[in-house]
Amino acid sequence: MKSFTDNDAKVIGSTSFAGQFSGYDEYVSMVDKVVDVVLKKQPSMSKPSVPKIGELEEKVNEMEEELERHHRIRDLLEVELQSLSQRLLTVKSFRNMSDSDNNIFDKPEDKISRKLHSRYLEQKEAEAWIKDLEDERAEQANEVITSCSRSSSVMAADETTDVLGIRYAPPHPTLPKPWKGLIDGST
Repeated sequence: MKSFTDNDAKVIGSTSFAGQFSGYDEYVSMVDKVVDVVLKKQPSMSKPSVPKIGELEEKVNEMEEELERHHRIRDLLEVELQSLSQRLLTVKSFRNMSDSDNNIFDKPEDKISRKLHSRYLEQKEAEAWIKDLEDERAEQANEVITSCSRSSSVMAADETTDVLGIRYAPPHPTLPKPWKGLIDGST
């Protein structure tokens, strides 16, 4: 098989160049070498960067860990919310029982009323925080699903190209017309 040099690029455009090879496989091999040399000289034409499967899996694992952390926080907040709700019910029942005996609950500046109001506000804040965490969890779950589907798409594309023997080689605008047809599949 002939070796390719930079000076041979001038001869590539001629139709007699293909006649110098004994078989089609040798000719295709030489075309691959020419494309490699051209792409090395023009790095902007190289294969586009695709995230590696390992990187995608690492991202998915990080997102799953983050999701677990948010689950734990949500569970703790739900326990806290239940506790506050129970306290509020206890205070309300106590208020109903002692309302006839003592009117201290009717005074707005009363210390107990302020505590009840602050606990009520805490409960509302906790409910809002839980809702925000649930929304964030749903968003992260969608991101995990998207990452997994991208990962499987990349793997399927790689397997397809391996099985079919297709090699990525974008058409280069400076190659002569006979070479463009071999690279991009057009004639």
